[in-house]
Amino acid sequence: MLRPSRIHSALLILVHLVALLAVLLSHIWSVAQASVLVMAITTSGIYRVYRFGLLRHPASVLGINYDRGNWRLSLRSGEVLDAALLSPIVTSRWFIVLNFQTGHPGLVSRLFSRSGSRLFSRSGSRLFTRSGSRLFSRSGSRLSVVIANDSLDRDTQRRCQVFFRFALSG
Repeated sequence: MLRPSRIHSALLILVHLVALLAVLLSHIWSVAQASVLVMAITTSGIYRVYRFGLLRHPASVLGINYDRGNWRLSLRSGEVLDAALLSPIVTSRWFIVLNFQTGHPGLVSRLFSRSGSRLFSRSGSRLFTRSGSRLFSRSGSRLSVVIANDSLDRDTQRRCQVFFRFALSG
């Protein structure tokens, strides 16, 4: 299980503060434009720290499981997503960055609320399947997971570093 990360949160805050500083030091034509940019950057920073640093959002990834070539991502909401690991995998002393291809909830989930609903194309192939309380499309979406070295205990972090650096490379 991943824990909230001080390092990741601090990095997200730093990046957003630099963006705010850049807006404030630039020659924006009007106060209205500058205030819109400041509000957008502030909102983005709060959301990203909440979701990716503190892991409080329902869509935050709390667990990554690998079993016989199959990846599963456990979300804070209790949902478990099947995923495929994509390249590149970035490993460093401070972070591991993993990119996954997953199914993603679509607007269709709001339109069909019956449990066990399935939508089929004319050819009969399944386009959407209900997983938990949401529908996921087969086309999927990309999801990056950042594992900071303070998100795991030292032994687990070391094993992850070795696994992602050597076990999947060949």
